[in-house]
Amino acid sequence: MKQKYPIDWLGRCVVCGAMTCMVETEFGSATYLYEYDRLTCTGCGHTGRVVVEKDEAYAVWNSAENI
Repeated sequence: MKQKYPIDWLGRCVVCGAMTCMVETEFGSATYLYEYDRLTCTGCGHTGRVVVEKDEAYAVWNSAENI
């Protein structure tokens, strides 16, 4: 079952600069995320995915060109 968590440690939104996003994850938690968990900016609704490299997670936002 997918859960949603507010996260403020993945990096700023590329559209509005907000720090907080909602992460939708099936297996993760507020402190442990998985590759390709979905994220949505709480400031503007822009979307992206979580990427994990060497046990560190960060946000990769979808292209902002069409916004």
